[in-house]
Amino acid sequence: MHTRAASWRDGPGLPRAVFLLTLLFGAAIALGRPGPATAADADWGVDSVGVYGGAEPEGDEDYRQVEGLLNLSTPFAWGRADGLQLATQIQVAAGAAWTDDDTAFTGGAGPRLLLRYGSLPLWLEIGSRAGVITEDRWGGDDLGGAFQFTSHAAIGVELSRVRIGVRMQHTSNAGIYDENDGFNILGGLIEVGF
Repeated sequence: MHTRAASWRDGPGLPRAVFLLTLLFGAAIALGRPGPATAADADWGVDSVGVYGGAEPEGDEDYRQVEGLLNLSTPFAWGRADGLQLATQIQVAAGAAWTDDDTAFTGGAGPRLLLRYGSLPLWLEIGSRAGVITEDRWGGDDLGGAFQFTSHAAIGVELSRVRIGVRMQHTSNAGIYDENDGFNILGGLIEVGF
C-alpha cells in the first residue's frame, strides 16, 4: 500500500518545524543586524566540507542517498566563546538518491544554523534548502516534479576539526505540485573544518 510522506503543511512535525525555524532565522539574517560574532564565524568563507549518507527508515521504496556538502560561513554569528554560540551558514549539497530500480542526481543550497555551547564538543544543526532531483517518480511514489525542498536536523560531536553526527532529513515539494509524496533519510554525517 502506498503511503504519502508528510509535507511541511501537514501540521506539527520535524519537517514543518525545521522549515519554519530556518525560514524565521533566514528572515532575521536578511532583515536584521548581527549581534556580537564569535571570532571563528565572523566572516564569509569555507567553514567545512563533508559527506552525508543514509537510508529511508520506513516507506515503500527503500530510498538511499549520499551527498557531498560544502558549508560556507557568513558574518552573522551570535554568542560568546564561553557561552551559547549560533552560527549561520549556507550549505551547498550535491549527490545521488536511489532505490533498487531508479537513480537520480540531487542538489541544492540553503541556510544552515549551527548551535554550540562554549568548548563542549557537542553541536546541533538545522537547515533547509531548495534544490532539484532528476527523477520525480519512484515506483509507487510521485514527488510531483524536479523542484524540491530538503529540511534537516542533526546532532553530533566535534573532535578537533572533525564533526561526526547523525542527521535526519525530509525531501518533498512543500505542496507546490499536485503530488507530494516525498521521502525521509536517516544517516551519518562527517565534516572536516578549515
